[in-house]
Amino acid sequence: GTLKDSKVSFSGKVGGAYGRASLSGTTDVSRHPGYQLTFAIEHLNPEKVAGRRKWRGDINLRGTVRGIGIEPAKIKAAVGLRPLRSTLGPMTLDGGLIEASVADGRVRITQGRIAGQGATLNVKGELGLSPGVRSALSYRLHTERLGPMLAVAHLAGEGRIDLDGQITGKLSDF
Repeated sequence: GTLKDSKVSFSGKVGGAYGRASLSGTTDVSRHPGYQLTFAIEHLNPEKVAGRRKWRGDINLRGTVRGIGIEPAKIKAAVGLRPLRSTLGPMTLDGGLIEASVADGRVRITQGRIAGQGATLNVKGELGLSPGVRSALSYRLHTERLGPMLAVAHLAGEGRIDLDGQITGKLSDF
């Protein structure tokens, strides 16, 4: 890394049997500290991470975080996650997009979408980061073929789902 004008720039990569990860960014260490990070996870093998044989997969995603603060109640940040083509058991995920902000002890998901094999999950809402803060998420799940989703849980079956709902409560309630 380098330090110039109260800004630290850094980058790094790591890889092994679990997959590969990279991180780069800048951190402002002046009176108003902040950070800007870019990261990628490539070919993460959940079976090796979880230590369970039934969790085969190949997870890939990219993301960015730009903000200030590190304590949950004081963070102010914008987060972008882009799940890329991945597999989890027999299910293939084509990709997605998750955009969120973090402030006032809450994660506000303005857009959350993951799609694959005729299934789409959309999520919006707020998650409280502190024990007393309430959460409220709305979701919509649509799938033409339920079989691949059930197979991830090692269940068999077929059908389709159109499910809309909302989850509310404190994080400790979940």
